[in-house]
Amino acid sequence: MKHIKYLTFLALSILGIAVLSGKAYAATDDEVTTLYNKGVATQKIDSSQYSLSDFKEFVQEAETNLGVQSGNSKISVESFLELDNYGAMPDGSSPYSKSSTSSNIYRAPMLRASSSRKTTFTNKIQIWRPKDKAMREKVANYADYRFWSSTHSLTKNRHINYQIIQGTSGFNPNYCSRMVWQSFYHGSGNKNVIQTSTAGLTYIFPGALVNTFTSKYRPYKVGTY
Repeated sequence: MKHIKYLTFLALSILGIAVLSGKAYAATDDEVTTLYNKGVATQKIDSSQYSLSDFKEFVQEAETNLGVQSGNSKISVESFLELDNYGAMPDGSSPYSKSSTSSNIYRAPMLRASSSRKTTFTNKIQIWRPKDKAMREKVANYADYRFWSSTHSLTKNRHINYQIIQGTSGFNPNYCSRMVWQSFYHGSGNKNVIQTSTAGLTYIFPGALVNTFTSKYRPYKVGTY
């Protein structure tokens, strides 16, 4: 049971990650609108599900929490947006859920809410799953070996330090969406599951994780919760 729950969580779920605080980037309204239109043009943003006003909210959160800090390096908010699917969920929808108690309360799963904004979290998460069951099980088995136990036992003997680092090589330190990507990239054998070009990405952010798969193995959305 431990294996089933852990591996399903690790290999099949796409979860938000917290970015680290850093130097702010103040985008003008015109720049934000240009970025939004670029996200729509590249089909990362579904304008019917992700409004410009929600996008502006996301950019404001990014300005509060970015650049992304990794060692001594930082990336701009614009670069972060491009890497993180413009803040959109993998289906292009808004990353925010309005609270049932207030029209002004949101949840941003890709960013750590700023305490000054007093954001209250509501529940919004999307689950995506590759169609190939055998491949899912193979990758889950690899993830268990690589990130939980080298002997596939119930006792954990892999201890990964959490850090948002650049690049895709190396297993420790690591962060959540990068571990999912690595599991499919390294654990799928000789099958072309992950686009080889994505091995050169600087960061693997959760909103763009689905886009790293080849068309044959691209995950489908199970649902939004």
